[in-house]
This record gives sequence, structure tokens and C-alpha cells, in this order.
Amino acid sequence: MQAKVDFYNFSGAVLVAKNDSIILKRAYGLADREWNIPNTTDTKFRIGSNTKQFTTICILQLEEEGKLSLNDKLSKYFQGFEYGDTVTIHMLLTHSSGIQDYFGFKGLDFKPVVITKDSMVSLLKTKLYNFLPGCDIDYSNSNYFLLGLIVEKVSGESFENYLSRHILNVVGMPNTGVDRYDTILTHRAKGYIGSQNKYANAFDNNYTWDLMFGCGSIYSTVEDLYKFERALSGNSILNDISKNKMFTQYGYAIAQVKKRTDPSNTTPGSIDPYWCRLGYGVCIDTVLTHKRYFTRGYVPGFKSTLYNFPEDKTCIIILQNNEENPDGIAYPLSEIVFGRDVSIPYKHELYKINPEILKRYTGKWTGNIYNEKSTAEIVIKDNKFYRRIDGNPDIELIPESDTKFYYADGSDRQFEFEPNDRGEVTQGWYIMNGVKFRRDKIK
Repeated sequence: MQAKVDFYNFSGAVLVAKNDSIILKRAYGLADREWNIPNTTDTKFRIGSNTKQFTTICILQLEEEGKLSLNDKLSKYFQGFEYGDTVTIHMLLTHSSGIQDYFGFKGLDFKPVVITKDSMVSLLKTKLYNFLPGCDIDYSNSNYFLLGLIVEKVSGESFENYLSRHILNVVGMPNTGVDRYDTILTHRAKGYIGSQNKYANAFDNNYTWDLMFGCGSIYSTVEDLYKFERALSGNSILNDISKNKMFTQYGYAIAQVKKRTDPSNTTPGSIDPYWCRLGYGVCIDTVLTHKRYFTRGYVPGFKSTLYNFPEDKTCIIILQNNEENPDGIAYPLSEIVFGRDVSIPYKHELYKINPEILKRYTGKWTGNIYNEKSTAEIVIKDNKFYRRIDGNPDIELIPESDTKFYYADGSDRQFEFEPNDRGEVTQGWYIMNGVKFRRDKIK
């Protein structure tokens, strides 16, 4: 972690726990760069879309009480939506409603804006759907905005009060709540954009409470979120039936619907594989043969990620107040926890290489990264080395030895080639955040 601070400017707080014991809880960097105030493990960070799993739990609690059904239609709660008699709460939870994401609307795209909840609903009613409800997946904050309103309509409480009474107070999360910038909040982190020594304020008022609501309004600390993850392993906030619903992959079933409704899609894989992992407010997959629940969050100046390995009683929480990639920390920490070797970040230095050596490495290289197949081409342009992937800009690979190259974009990535005894190069390694993935040359 210290190397991540030294070489990749990590700023935030980290918690790693295994078997109900915290094995790492530490903060790094600055909560306030103007006043040189350091982050601590009590610093409060905005968690962005990690809010969605809290909204999910509110909905499932109300279902447990018989106050709503996941099959309820949108028209039961809001009149005037074109497909109001088709869209269900289940579709809102799985981003399969087809309702457009309001952050794509002109005037709402990361600008300082105030809009009432009623005005947002009226705006959503005027927009075309991205697809027929239930036939595809497209991540949309609008779904969870509407879910937050349903919580209010059904419970008779404000979303904020319901959240506090039925989750935060039950779990014991005194340092978590809805972020309002018109209140004094002790130990609040400021958010920053940029990198290295070129950081700038993220202008905290660009997301108001009314705009973020049920999709991204919460702040928290690493310890409070650890309490939350532990609560999900018990029954204090959800029963087993509800947890089974929350942690079921729905994307594959939706992909089958898409296959039937759109004959041009001949395989269920026509939906992005990432979304096939989607549950209710979380994603579910397997890492290193270990079952994982994970969520991510972003608002300008803040990023966060939570990994929960339920069968291993292992939890990794990363909260940041800059815009570095939190998965670039959470994933290698997972590898370390499960006994895998991870390279420590280090300072890269340019090595003068014989251009003839580069020719040995050109061609297409393929392999699996995080359980997904990936292919990249190594090319030479103007006596320099580049990684090329269709649909992405070329990235220069800078030599640090005859066999190892680092990415010129400042990310913690390298490519290492492995000649055999005859000097042939058919195998290599893609190294990302210290984790090695084998690459084989395509003949």
C-alpha cells in the first residue's frame, strides 16, 4: 500500500478483514490539500454508486414486510410512463427497464444543478426508452432514483430517515449518512480530480442530494462499511430469502430474453459479460475460485470499491478521494490475502534497447484477464513499441530491459516477454497492478 502511495498517488483509506478480524486498516494521503490535513481511518468519503446496494436493501425489507412486490409495475407508483404497465421493480433493480440514465441528459451531466424529485420524474417520462423493458441491460442511475422514491411512497418516510432507522442504526454505522453540503460534517474528505501534482478540487456541490438520491448520495468510512458487510452475512437487515434474491446473477437470464426478442443476437453473450454478473445493486462472480460480491462507486473526486468473499469471510474496502482506480488496489490485495504473489510497485527507468530485439515480440498476444479473454497486438511505429487493441488508442510500451516494458500512460502495467531455450518468444506476461496474467502469441 505504501508503494501505491509512493508511485501511484493513492489517497484514501483501506480495510482488509479475514475471519472476522481486521488485518489492515490504514489511511493514506490528504483529506484536504489546501490545509494539508491527512486522511484517517475515520475520514468520511462519498461512496457514489455503492449507495445502490443500500437502496436495494430498503426495497427488499419492504418486500419482506409485504408492503410491495418485486413484480409491482411502475404504473402502481408513477402515472404517465410509456411502459409503466410493463416495467417492474425487478427491472429497475437489474438495470433492465430501458429507462435512460439521467446523467446523459443535457444540463445534468456533472454540472452544478438543483432539481426536485417531482421534476426529475416528469423529465424521465418525456424520454424514449433505450430498449423494450426486460430485453437488455443498460446501466442507468434513473432506475435507482425511482427506487428511492418507491421507498418513500411505500414506507411513508423520507428515504434518508428510512435508511437511518432500518439499516444504519440497526447495523451501528454512526459515521454513515446522506451527504448534504449545507451541514457541518466532521472528518469529511474533499474530492480531487487530476493526478500527480496537478490536482484540482472536484467542486463538491456539483451533485446535490436531490440529484443523487437513491443512486449515489451516501458518505461512509471503511469501518462502517465493514460493519455493513458483516451485517449482510447475518440476518439483522435481510433474511436469507431476500439475500438470495440480492446475490443472484440475473444478467444471463436477461441475455436469453434478448436472444429471443432480437434474432440478430445469436448468443446470450450479446450482453456485455460484465452485466451478466449483475444481481440487485451488486455484481456476483468468482475470483481465484473464490465467490465474490462486489460493488463500485464514483462521483467526481471520489472512487470506491467493496469486495466481499462470503465463503471465505473476507472483505476488502477501498475508499478514495482522488480518481485513481480502486480495483487496481482491491484486486491485488485479494491475491495477497489468498496467498498469491504480487509484484510491489516500483520506479520504472528507461532502458536503451537494440531496435532489432523489438521485432521478436511483434504480433498478436492472447490470454485471460480476470476470467475474460483478451487479445492485444504488439506493433512497431517509428522505432517505438506500442500495444494496440481494436477500438482503443495505441499505448507506447517503454523498455526497462531487453524483455520487460512498462506502459507510458502512467498506469501500473507492464508486459514481459519470456524467450525459451532456443530464443523463440511465444509466451509472455501481462502484469497489471502487480498481478501477472499469461499471454500466448498467436501464430
